[in-house]
Amino acid sequence: MIYSRVRRLLDWLNPRLAGLSRIDRPDLEGPSGTATITLRQPLLLIVLVLLLFWYIARPSSYAAMSVTALGGTLGLGYWWARRLALALSARRRLNYPAVQVGDEIEELVNLSNRSILPALWAEFADHSNIPDYTLTSVRAVDGHSSLEWRAHAICSRRGNYRFGPWELLTGDPFGLFQVHISYNQKEEILVYPPMAALPEQIIPRGRAQGDDRPLHQPLQAESLSAFTSRPYMPGDPLRHIHWRTTARHEALFVKVFDPEASSTLWLIPDLDTAVQRGTGPDSTVETTIILLASLADRLLNEHLAVGLISFTDVPQVVLPARGRPHLWMLLRLLAGLETAPRPLSETLAQARSIISGRERVLVVTPSLRPEWPGELQHLGGSNRRLGAEVILLDPDSFVDPDPPGADPQPEKNVHLSNADAYLGMLASLGIPARILRRGDLRPQAGSYGDLSRWDFLTLGTGRAYARHAPRKFAALLADPGRLSGKRNG
Repeated sequence: MIYSRVRRLLDWLNPRLAGLSRIDRPDLEGPSGTATITLRQPLLLIVLVLLLFWYIARPSSYAAMSVTALGGTLGLGYWWARRLALALSARRRLNYPAVQVGDEIEELVNLSNRSILPALWAEFADHSNIPDYTLTSVRAVDGHSSLEWRAHAICSRRGNYRFGPWELLTGDPFGLFQVHISYNQKEEILVYPPMAALPEQIIPRGRAQGDDRPLHQPLQAESLSAFTSRPYMPGDPLRHIHWRTTARHEALFVKVFDPEASSTLWLIPDLDTAVQRGTGPDSTVETTIILLASLADRLLNEHLAVGLISFTDVPQVVLPARGRPHLWMLLRLLAGLETAPRPLSETLAQARSIISGRERVLVVTPSLRPEWPGELQHLGGSNRRLGAEVILLDPDSFVDPDPPGADPQPEKNVHLSNADAYLGMLASLGIPARILRRGDLRPQAGSYGDLSRWDFLTLGTGRAYARHAPRKFAALLADPGRLSGKRNG
């Protein structure tokens, strides 16, 4: 009997307590639009109930004072927390959605309090995945006021990253209740890889069956008959669909035309996890990305059509095209590339359905394994050796020296002793190759334009001036009249 009554009482209290702890906030960004209030010490409610029973059973001034003090403190704390839950808000604004390695990520953060009560503490809990960057901090804001500050960090790694989601935590000054406001706002940021000045000896100079010089006509040359066919890739023109092959395979296939006098070059990186060496920016992976970005920039300037193929977890392909706007498509793919347990020989075998025998191929790899040169020769047909080139990253030069007393690192490439011997083997197969060692590439700051970060120089007198300013401030510093007018306004 008693148990059933207690259960009915709890069933009656639960929705009402939930209504007290959950507050609708239509002004919040994201699908939740709510703020929640939680009691940090639920034991205090049990103490308050016991004090009430004590006062009912044996009324006394001590019991009355205890009930009044604890109940009043809980009520005041909840009222304070509820007011903050309704009036406290924060906003983040990212200045640049795309930056390069070496740039400064900068965002403006605003904390606003519309209540008459101050927020003595407000904690930001950030769930962004940007390396070496977080908004997590604790601030305070008075009633009917706002606070704004700038958060920044230097981009040290390329990749696709995410700002948010994030949370705002606050509470009453007694520490009894906690207010939890969730922001599901997310914003993507792309950090482009750096570029480097290329040594002349590694720049592709060979000519394929066509000519490197572009035709003086508005459209790329296409022969009347298709050279071969391949599976459809996103971005292929619909007029190139080969309907007979499509009907036979029950899947979309497109015609691959003989490029005749046009020149196309495919870049193929080796991202096999088993052959990578080194760590950090001097690793073979990062050197490959920097090299491909620099090659794409150089080759597009020479009016070549450049494409990129990477078979990691999922196939990633950028179809060949000319022009500077095409560079950003290549860089976007390069920025997000990661290693995967996929040998280079498998990558070249899968690329057969995309690359024709009249197109040139440039492979960048640190692998000294004997399997992939044969696949490279057969890529696109029997004439592949006429248009295949290799840039071989010397794996031994990327190995960090072992500290004294440490066990030597196990060798991953045990097929040939060094890159020079492997280079001779490629030459015997008729595959032009060049060796690139650690330190041959030196990334250049501001390769895509001015860096968006501050750079100060301090003189001997102690005076400091801005030697370099972010892009949006550079014009203001160059025109003092605009700067003074903005301040006066």
